[in-house]
Amino acid sequence: MKYSKEGFWSRLTITLFEAKKLDSVIAESFSLIEEFEQNYSRFIADNTLAKINREKQWIVPREIISLLSLCKKVSQLTQWNFDITVLPILENNGYWIVSEKIDESIGYKNIILDWNNISLNNNVNIEFGSFGKWYAIDLVYNSLLKYSNN
Repeated sequence: MKYSKEGFWSRLTITLFEAKKLDSVIAESFSLIEEFEQNYSRFIADNTLAKINREKQWIVPREIISLLSLCKKVSQLTQWNFDITVLPILENNGYWIVSEKIDESIGYKNIILDWNNISLNNNVNIEFGSFGKWYAIDLVYNSLLKYSNN
């Protein structure tokens, strides 16, 4: 069975290769994606991510600290080709949701993680981009594994 829905500015499809119907489980899976997108998409004004970037200090759920740690590790492994602090560069080059220029302060040295606290120093901003999408896909995958191996 195939289930599709729009999310993350993409067409998301979940395919189950077995006969049993899991409509409620699939609905829950798409809800996980919607919830993550509502909280952490840079394209949704005044959500949790926007508040973190505005206030520069925030208590975040433990799994977001794990996501931030993973982002940092991937950035190090790729010699900083993937970096969640590039939001100002994206915004200032037309991939924006706000019209005013943002200070182009970037780099993980400006992100302090302490248990479930995040501090953004030197006016750095973050965005999860592909990291967030893969994180949400992992949430769905792990949720579906409870009900199906296919």
